[in-house]
Amino acid sequence: MMQTSIDETYLDISSLVGSMKEAYFLAKELQDLVYETEGITISIGIGPTLKIAKIASDYRKPKGITIVTENGLEQFFTGLKITKIPGIGKVSGKKLTERGFGTCDTLFFLSESEIELMLGNNLGGFLYRVLHGLSSNRIKIKEGQKSISHESTFGGKPGDLEKYKQITEKLFTKTYEAMKRKGYLCRTVTLKIRFNGFDTITRARSLSFSTDKEDILKEVVYEILTPHFSDKRGLRLIGIGFSHLEKAQFVQRSLDDFF
Repeated sequence: MMQTSIDETYLDISSLVGSMKEAYFLAKELQDLVYETEGITISIGIGPTLKIAKIASDYRKPKGITIVTENGLEQFFTGLKITKIPGIGKVSGKKLTERGFGTCDTLFFLSESEIELMLGNNLGGFLYRVLHGLSSNRIKIKEGQKSISHESTFGGKPGDLEKYKQITEKLFTKTYEAMKRKGYLCRTVTLKIRFNGFDTITRARSLSFSTDKEDILKEVVYEILTPHFSDKRGLRLIGIGFSHLEKAQFVQRSLDDFF
């Protein structure tokens, strides 16, 4: 997560979802959660770069979700005012409009060299990279934010509790042992759940401390997952992930770690 202002935050959810459809469902859950807990609406943009996600978040305010894929850039930028691009202010926007570049599609089909020739290397190169999803402003994951996860797809039936528990135990053991082998402590537990019918949800819980205690992490997994075992749709996928990992030798230990 990267907070850039009091009302704007960027999230990298690439480790939590496997498709834009799943990204949409996660965004919808986040919208609903914020409204239920804070009583305010939020708009969300999803895209391949921070710039595109930012532009998309302003697209359908006050409670919209806009997804822009790499294959949908042309359609998204068609007719969009050039001033919607972060970094293009009123002054530069006015100058671009006066030169016939008031909307993004007037530049989209030009090559990088053509845009740079008309607008200069700095501005031209900047606009070309933004419009084609090439800007380097992707969220950079810090060393302590790596994740380890495993998931399993199966044919689950409603109420098949024993099967769900067996799969959960195998996934937990596989993920936990991988974390231990690499010498990490975990701070956040994430569960991915897909129901029959392909509806998918993601649930995460962050601890107030980093730990590699098996019983603590397993308890969190079951607290999140168990309520969904009885869902009338039945489960077809379970995923378990540990993130915000830190190397054990770099974390200050408490007295409990020695007993």
